[in-house]
Amino acid sequence: MLLRRLLLSLLLVTSSFQAQLKLAPIFKDHMILQRKEENRIWGWSEKNETIHFESSWLSQILNTTSNTNGYWEFLIDTPKADLKEHSFTITSTTSAKRVSHIMFGELWICAGQSNMEYSIGALAKRGHTIPVNSVEGNNIQIRQFHLERSFHYKPKTEGKGQWTTANPTTLSNFSAVGFSFANHLHQKLSIPIGIINIAYSGTPIEGWMSRKILASKFNQIDLPSFDPEEITFQSPTVLYNTMVYPFLNLKVKGILWYQGEANVYQNPNLYEQMFTEMIASWRSDWNAPDLPFHFVQLAPFEYGKNWHASIIREAQLNTFLNTKNTGIITTGDTGEEMDIHPVNKSVIGKRLANCALQNQYGFENIDCAPILPNKFSIEKNKALIEFNTKLSLTSKKKYDSNFTIAGKNKIFYPAKVILNKEENTLELFHPKVKKPVAVRYAWSNWYSSSLFDKQGVPIPPFKTDQW
Repeated sequence: MLLRRLLLSLLLVTSSFQAQLKLAPIFKDHMILQRKEENRIWGWSEKNETIHFESSWLSQILNTTSNTNGYWEFLIDTPKADLKEHSFTITSTTSAKRVSHIMFGELWICAGQSNMEYSIGALAKRGHTIPVNSVEGNNIQIRQFHLERSFHYKPKTEGKGQWTTANPTTLSNFSAVGFSFANHLHQKLSIPIGIINIAYSGTPIEGWMSRKILASKFNQIDLPSFDPEEITFQSPTVLYNTMVYPFLNLKVKGILWYQGEANVYQNPNLYEQMFTEMIASWRSDWNAPDLPFHFVQLAPFEYGKNWHASIIREAQLNTFLNTKNTGIITTGDTGEEMDIHPVNKSVIGKRLANCALQNQYGFENIDCAPILPNKFSIEKNKALIEFNTKLSLTSKKKYDSNFTIAGKNKIFYPAKVILNKEENTLELFHPKVKKPVAVRYAWSNWYSSSLFDKQGVPIPPFKTDQW
């Protein structure tokens, strides 16, 4: 046994000089492995080489042989979250790799564009902080793997990134939404939480979709050439190749998605179909047909009169309504009229966490599903909208511009809104609309919610017409 340890130590010392043995980029010190699951650990070496796996939590040493391309993998069962730090070592005939300070817990992918990528440090520069539930933000049970930005015209298996634990030195580099999600989840579950931050600012959804799905389903999308000089980070499929593809072997609990701003300006009418197909294809590629997928509805912002964020918000809501095991969180109370990056990231992360707590962890008395009207009717010159829960109406204006009402001429006017005494039905009226046929709520780029459910969560934008 002593001889084996001496040999292993020599291999670890000399491994930096060996190029043959490599681990996938996610396997680094301080990582989180998904608890109580069969996890795949993989990498590359010389072809047809014997590879050994030894860990602190398994009593036996496992062996495999790399294939003709040098690829190898192990399927490893992980225990419950025991709150201890573990390690494993991969050895070949010439070198060894050790990964230390591993914890078992819950692992979530954080994807999308700038509002997901937006860091706690960037918020601090604007005078805002993210609440934490540990002394000075020091919590080794909350960890982030931040993948460096990259893009490519073909799928890549490698990328650059590091795992970091949450502490006063590293916290500024954490995704603000991702950390808020992890912090709230950790507070409720008391187990390690890992987030994998693969977000990339300014990117449309087309970039996050595989070439295969775009080519087969969206022939109106021009796919990039295989010339690296002709692609940008906003080209279709190039982010899937570098920010998603390297993790498809990894066991994760679910996906968090905050994106859509770029598609207000690009292919908004295709967004619902693209988003639905993207979720389905990611689940297929991850070999996880029920992979949880929770996302953020586009926050209010003044995009400009020629652009219509309501198209994206409607697409996101419809995707939620028509796609199993998804969650959507509303943002009507978090936006900023002239800044596309609202600072209230903590409430976004907490609402995403509530979706996970309700749907993946069985918490009761949490309902993250958005409240929508269940009945629309006309009584003389009034429109009635009924909900199946009590509401609160915060607007004190005579005519609330969030609510608009129209007759068959399709001209909308700000409505006078009354919440009935049972607090579950709205009455809408405008003197110029004698025979109303349609009502819309928050159907604009910028708005500030004036209608909330009993938990204080904003009601999402809705409309009763199909115009």
